[in-house]
Amino acid sequence: MLTPIPANERPTVVESVGEHESADAERTNKDPLRTYLWLVVSSDLVAIIASVASAVFARFNFTSDSLINTAPHGLVALGIAAAWFGTLSLNGAYDRRFFGVGTEEFKRVLVATCILFGLVGTISFVLKAELSRAFILIVLPVGLLALITGRTASRAWLKRERSSGRRLFRTLLIGQPEQTELLAAAFAVDPCAGFLAVEQISPPRTHTAGWIDTVSAQIQSHHIRAVAISQSDLITDELIRRLAWQLEGRGIDLLVAPILGDISGPRLTLRPAAGLPLIHLDEPHLTGGKRFAKRILDVVGATVLLVITSPLLLVTAVMIRVTSRGPVIFKQRRVGLEGSHFTMWKFRTMTQDSELGHEQAVANAMKLGSNTTLRNDPRITKVGRLLRRWSLDEFPQFLNVILGSMSLVGPRPLLVSEANNLPAQVQRRHLTKPGLTGLWQISGRKGTTWDERMRLDLYYVENWSPALDTIILLKTAKAVLTGHGAY
Repeated sequence: MLTPIPANERPTVVESVGEHESADAERTNKDPLRTYLWLVVSSDLVAIIASVASAVFARFNFTSDSLINTAPHGLVALGIAAAWFGTLSLNGAYDRRFFGVGTEEFKRVLVATCILFGLVGTISFVLKAELSRAFILIVLPVGLLALITGRTASRAWLKRERSSGRRLFRTLLIGQPEQTELLAAAFAVDPCAGFLAVEQISPPRTHTAGWIDTVSAQIQSHHIRAVAISQSDLITDELIRRLAWQLEGRGIDLLVAPILGDISGPRLTLRPAAGLPLIHLDEPHLTGGKRFAKRILDVVGATVLLVITSPLLLVTAVMIRVTSRGPVIFKQRRVGLEGSHFTMWKFRTMTQDSELGHEQAVANAMKLGSNTTLRNDPRITKVGRLLRRWSLDEFPQFLNVILGSMSLVGPRPLLVSEANNLPAQVQRRHLTKPGLTGLWQISGRKGTTWDERMRLDLYYVENWSPALDTIILLKTAKAVLTGHGAY
């Protein structure tokens, strides 16, 4: 029999951070994703019906003479539409765990679509049915594009809502105070993840019965929709099991934050062994097919971008030449893959022989946490200021990418003097090629602190994936167009 927890050992409510919220906010948080679910279901239905209808109308002429002959195809099209929506549901495309964050939501839409049309093709072949290839060639790309577009628009709406403090899961944090504070800070930095820390509770030191009752009362009084546990010595498997039993049937998510730092994504896989769900952690190396695929993307992407921007590059070179003395191209030694040195090229943006000193000054200012004195550096030429505003000074690095010393995406190459002073653990950023853009470029560019820059570089090395590269490239285009953090 379990012994009630003594009064002097009852859990400590560390901090309440959500009491100031309005009744309207609490009412919204009772079911944060209900509206989003209706949005994606509605957009999917519209996308499927519109793509199927457009394919039917594009393939067949609906005249009085052909309507009878076309009717069977119309029935098949309706069947495909119903099966499409059913396949999306069966493949977990409406699983709320993946709504609004990551790429899993889009992957499930893509996989479900491929499964459906693979089955349609197989059944058509086996039954020797005369299914129009033109119909499939129209409905598949149009429908998939419409599905992705609808999901993207719905996610943009959810992002705006969460950035404004709405549609968030009211979350109870369980753990030692220093751990829950870090977890609460992480949720606050990224509201789009969907969690709002409203209460923090310390784990029990001995008994659990009374502690579980207290947690249950806090969940009810604060309208909790998620419980996040930060692992520690006091958080046992028995405690988590009992808490899970208590939450069953209440529509409350139970999350456990593993002690793995910034390691996530493709490096983590569940590997059952001896009846235990072990987490397998892969080494963060780009080898074999992954390295080859990334290299192909670099060469093709950089070549295409170089050809497209070549007229602009020519105009830029002429402007630099006629407005200030000195070479058009500024060359600088940087640190690349596995600590090797290479020459990086940029358009010169400063008076002659001033560029190197400015780069070192930027690095020093980032380490000190202040860049204000660098925004109006008098050594920057008028043309150079324009180039920096739109990141045109970096375009010659397309040649670095093509020649293999850099990648399109990766940690930005450090000055030799910077790399020599890095702590040993930060040297891991050199496990991949340096990139023309990276995580810190889409997180504030020069407005990012040095420590945050190093953390983001290490996160990229630990969690590289093709999807992450694609996201960074897309967000880089937005950062360049807005000019945020550039000087």
